[in-house]
Amino acid sequence: MTRLPTRLELLAFIVGFTLMTFELAAARILAPTVGSSTYVWTSIIGTIIAALSFGFYVGGRIADARARRRDVMWLLLVASGLIALTTVLYPHVLPWLADLEIDVRAQAVMAALLLFAPTSFVLGTISPYLAKLNVTSLKTAGTAVANLSMWDALGGITGTFLDRLRAVWVCGIARNLRRAGSGATAGDCATCRKVVPGSVDFCRHSTLYCGAGAHICPGT
Repeated sequence: MTRLPTRLELLAFIVGFTLMTFELAAARILAPTVGSSTYVWTSIIGTIIAALSFGFYVGGRIADARARRRDVMWLLLVASGLIALTTVLYPHVLPWLADLEIDVRAQAVMAALLLFAPTSFVLGTISPYLAKLNVTSLKTAGTAVANLSMWDALGGITGTFLDRLRAVWVCGIARNLRRAGSGATAGDCATCRKVVPGSVDFCRHSTLYCGAGAHICPGT
């Protein structure tokens, strides 16, 4: 029998959605400065996953020591603030990195560490907390953790498709402009004007989702 997700499962969905939209927006925000090659994508994804892993490690130990429901609210609010801070800092950080005479892959790693790793770390700490709070019996521990993982994954899938649909729509406009004879330059400019602000919009939306998640935390 189907049922509605619990508050903890809904929070897992929000975390997964926020993380994927934030990660995809990160790649497009960096594209005008460091490009969008496979090396750049690898640097960004690797850095974010490393931050997530450290977040899982720290979050699990804090959850075992405290396991307070209100902590989830504060973690979501901190993640929301960090995402908002990223939208303010990136126009200043990226030009500074571009002026450094270092390999573009190193630039991508440094940008990811400065702009995106802190938020990824905080989002990573939330998952162990949710798991700790959702497990009420050893007999159902597997199901409790699996349900959270499922909703987290569904959130990531939803965020990925929403982000990609927007990107396809924008790139389609740019291609049509070029085919219509407007020129590659005009098409590329149109793409840059839409994609980068659109990425920032997704970051701002992620801020709202984290803030909304903080309001639905159980026990707050």
